[in-house]
Amino acid sequence: MLSYWYNYYTDKIVLALEIANDIHKDQKDGIGVPYILHPYRVAAWYADDMSDQCPNIKEFEECYIIALLHDTIESKIDDLRLWGLSFDYSEISINQMIKERYEQIKRSYISEFGEEVAEAVDILTRRKEDTYNQYIDKVCKNKYATIVKIYDIRDNLDENRMARFTDEHRESLRKRYEKALEKLEKAREEWE
Repeated sequence: MLSYWYNYYTDKIVLALEIANDIHKDQKDGIGVPYILHPYRVAAWYADDMSDQCPNIKEFEECYIIALLHDTIESKIDDLRLWGLSFDYSEISINQMIKERYEQIKRSYISEFGEEVAEAVDILTRRKEDTYNQYIDKVCKNKYATIVKIYDIRDNLDENRMARFTDEHRESLRKRYEKALEKLEKAREEWE
């Protein structure tokens, strides 16, 4: 059952929807499905869990926006890497372009959604140099990033989605995600 919160839209939430749609419009996920469905589902998971609660409106709005935007910076950086490599730029110039674009996106998120949203989206952007465990440890240090990452992983663990992977890949992902989810749930308890 979808909650009231699932259909709760503010100007900022609508803007986040528009940004996510624009950034993910031509992308497919690992199983060939339009990528934009993933942030929609993550936001819906979060909103649905709020149906039994009367959440703080500001916190709800910020987490919902973060859920919609959680992969946008990473997607833009991946696009820059592909674009740079297709034009045979040096690694240094690609990294400089990525850094400049990254900062530009972060500044725009701060101006549109505030520091807390921008910081959580930043933390949810996995860095090339971080192992997955290092990344999860960083996420656990931010309340909103922790909350959204829990729903992100739950969506990734969905049986319908997982069934489309090979047995070996599915088992590898399941172990990785379940270990991360345990750590994130523990961190969430500490935040509450």
